This record gives sequence, structure tokens and C-alpha cells, in this order.
Amino acid sequence: MNIEIWYDFGCPFCYIGHKRLKKALEQFDHNNEVKITYQPYQVNKEMPTFMKLSPTECYSRRHDITLEETLKIFRIYEAIAKEEGLDFSYNHICFTNTLDAHRLMAFAKTMDKEDVVFELIMKAYFEQGINIALKDNLYDIAEKADLPIEMVKEVMTSDRYSKNVEANKQLSKQIGIQGVPFYVIDGEYGISGAQDSEYFLKLLKSIWQQNHTQNTVNKLHTIQKSY
Repeated sequence: MNIEIWYDFGCPFCYIGHKRLKKALEQFDHNNEVKITYQPYQVNKEMPTFMKLSPTECYSRRHDITLEETLKIFRIYEAIAKEEGLDFSYNHICFTNTLDAHRLMAFAKTMDKEDVVFELIMKAYFEQGINIALKDNLYDIAEKADLPIEMVKEVMTSDRYSKNVEANKQLSKQIGIQGVPFYVIDGEYGISGAQDSEYFLKLLKSIWQQNHTQNTVNKLHTIQKSY
């Protein structure tokens, strides 16, 4: 079974959904036969490297809402994350461009280190207030993931994988993906949103049973859930 995760590092529910999926996989009897691949979906490629405004001011302007409304949203995100064992800190979050973080992930894929790098970047962004657009910070993450640092620097000081990230965004439109997180299982089933772990587990069991009891090919089924 192959699970494609379409994500962006600036998306809180991509991190939350990832934790929920992992919890489901821990309870899934066939988790040793599940392969996870990561597909970049850069939500806003125009985001700057440095944000001069505070996190609250930045978010409120981008979404055209008041500071009070923004704070309420931040507290909601933090509370939902806490239920999954995550310690979001929106008081210190550094909204930034995610392209280079995606490029590091692309390199990590060649080293079979996608999963650990994904976790490290998400934690740095949402829990530690680290600017994941700065190359030195990405080098620190690469070292924690035991990636060959000289090769990482060679990649990050070039534009390698940049076109891949943009091409993936175009591919997502062809598939019909309009936002992240989005999950595609075995190229046939699409799941939109950070579903809870119980839902993921139920779906995994159902798809596994269908794939091993039927020889029919199903079209992509999209299940919507809004937050």
C-alpha cells in the first residue's frame, strides 16, 4: 500500500494530520507493507524569507481578519495540536517561504530520509519558532537527520529541485487537489483534510480488504472534511 502525502510546511493541519496518520498506522496490522511518499504543495510561493510583522499581525493581514480573531485561531490550532502531543507556539512562529525546505526534502528522498526530515522541519517551524527559509537552519536540520552536509550545501546553494516543486503544484491541479493536507492511497483514493486517527485506521483497513479481495480497479474517491 502506498500513501502519498501532499503537504506544505506552513500548514498546521499537515503536521497534525501526519501525527494522526502515524497513530493509525501504529494500529494497522499491515503497516510493514505501507510506503509513505511526500509530495510538495507550496501554498504561497510569494512569501518572503523574513517577515517584519509579528505572527499575529502577519496572519491577520494575510487573511483580512482582526488581531483578536487571529489570536482565537492561534489558540484553537494550539489546542488541537496539543491533543496530538504537539506543542505549537504561535507566539514565536516565523511565517516564511517554504521552497528551500521542500528542496531539502527532495534531497532527503534520495537518501531515504524523507520521514525524519519532515518531522524535524515541522517541529522546527511550529514548535521551536525557527525560520526554515534560512539555509543555516536547514543545515542544522540536515545534520540532525544524518544527511551528508556537504552534499546538502551543494544542493541548497543551487536551484536544484526548485522546478520539481513548481511542477508538483501543477500536477496537483490536474489531480484535483485544491489544498493540503491531501492523501492519495494506492493512486485511487483521495482523502482531504486532517482526518482523525480512527478514521484513517478504518479507511486503511477497508482499502486493504478491498485490494486483497477484489481485482477491480476503482476510480479516485475524494472524501472532504473542512476545518
